[in-house]
Amino acid sequence: MGRSRPDLPFNLSEKTTLEAKIGKPLILGSYKDTHHYCQAIRQIIADPGLLSIASSYLGTQAVYVSSELTWSFAVPSTLNEQLKAAQVFHYDIDGYGCVKFFFYLTPVEEKNGPHIYLLKSHKNKKLLHQLMGQRTASISDEVLTKQYGSENILTICGDAGFGFVEDIYGFHKGSPPEQGSRLLLQIEFGTRAYRDPRHFERSA
Repeated sequence: MGRSRPDLPFNLSEKTTLEAKIGKPLILGSYKDTHHYCQAIRQIIADPGLLSIASSYLGTQAVYVSSELTWSFAVPSTLNEQLKAAQVFHYDIDGYGCVKFFFYLTPVEEKNGPHIYLLKSHKNKKLLHQLMGQRTASISDEVLTKQYGSENILTICGDAGFGFVEDIYGFHKGSPPEQGSRLLLQIEFGTRAYRDPRHFERSA
């Protein structure tokens, strides 16, 4: 779906046609809970290694929460559009404990929209930011970087197939691609099978 809107479904080959129809370039193409129609993703979700990592970190049997395939396109965007596309520093509160696995399905270098994480921010979060919750996404990246230390910025690049896992309570973002397109698979596990609280919540 274009721009995370379920009313704008499209295949990648239809991207140009959809952009002409809506009169603006697509920033994202998001496909939620793709395991319903993709056997390969179902196998990844059930992978014993992933489940073991998630369960060990969470301290209990990990439960699948959600998955998403996301295209990020290299187009000009406003700060407000980047906020809606999770391309600014934010953290997620999807339950009492959640981890998310990320897999690059296209090669990602610094200009291709790498994922960025603020190390230690999942444990050493300032009280104001805990009280603000997900509204901290309105705070500029520059301010958050200064408060948590530029030395703690981890920019994650990798080849197609490269994967990593993180505690999504820490500040993170997918940076806007400057060139090319990035395809990312996300798989989230938690302590309970909550319905994805951010399912279809973003709009253009």
